[in-house]
Amino acid sequence: MALINGAVRQSWARGGIACSLILALLVSLLASGTVQASVPTPSVQTYNQTFDSLISSGSTAWQNDVTLKGWYAAAGSTPVTSVAAYNYDSAPASPAGGLYSFGATGSSDRALGLIGNFTNTPKRMGVVLRNTSGSRIKRLTIAYTGEQWLDGNTITTTERLQFKYKKGATGVSLGASDIQTSLGFTNYPALDFTSLRNSALGPINGKDPANSRAISSTIELHPDLYPNQELMLIWEKDNVSPGADDGLAIDNLSITAGFNTALPVASCPSSVTAFQGKTATVPLSAFDPNGTVTQAQITSGAVAGISLVNQTPAPGPGGTYTATLQIDGAAVGPHPVVVQFTSQELNETRECTINVT
Repeated sequence: MALINGAVRQSWARGGIACSLILALLVSLLASGTVQASVPTPSVQTYNQTFDSLISSGSTAWQNDVTLKGWYAAAGSTPVTSVAAYNYDSAPASPAGGLYSFGATGSSDRALGLIGNFTNTPKRMGVVLRNTSGSRIKRLTIAYTGEQWLDGNTITTTERLQFKYKKGATGVSLGASDIQTSLGFTNYPALDFTSLRNSALGPINGKDPANSRAISSTIELHPDLYPNQELMLIWEKDNVSPGADDGLAIDNLSITAGFNTALPVASCPSSVTAFQGKTATVPLSAFDPNGTVTQAQITSGAVAGISLVNQTPAPGPGGTYTATLQIDGAAVGPHPVVVQFTSQELNETRECTINVT
């Protein structure tokens, strides 16, 4: 039914999300085996990883995207190939640098972390997430526990796991090459974990409240994370030289997505008066706060002599699309003309109605 006098109609052209928004933060990763790659999460809208499937003794091969689905590790530009158990109650005071499953002897409560070595090669670990929800993700709330399992104590420099994130281009997969080069990542200090102890060289219990800290923050993604677009989250530990490095780990990771439901915003007059024999013009515009308006068309009330001219697509997300509604002198009304603006990313539309009299 036609809307008149400047009423605005919203239209969602998104297959599969008519009544509800379901996160499907597919984790190209995932944890305890309850969710596999390319399988969307349930509608709880939250992903959790406890790392408790990691080994509790000895060492084993580390395979990117296999040992923990969606997880990757690197030492500088070199892929990490092994992960070892580090049990604080039986571990050496100066272990080799590398990727570790931290915990206590015989305990399945594990944490994933890094120990540096005597070089300046940073070590990284991280996870790839993909948006399979069909809608735009506006923000991510990330929470985890930072745990210190080894006190290097040979220098006074505070050490940290530096948190960074990177969005991939739509349809482009992220993975091993991204974590090895560490190019294009954005630092996000609110999610860094800084060492808590620097008093006595040796292993310490990372589960002790004095050696652990709850960390959480919400990342506002701009532009949004679009359907099928991937995001990589990494924790990077710079090595401290000379001297032994702290052993720093993450545990009980949770990621919650927030959706963007904003539609394009149109600016149109409610009416325009056209006179016989004279041409009337009306400027129109629209913008999408997180998308790009690329098209405008008359969807109802199109008659000979009424047209859209001077159409200029928005230059990018958040930009303004402009057009002119032109009414020839022979097309006097009344004509309720409906103009529809379309944002390309999700084919979202916004309509406005101009009464031509």
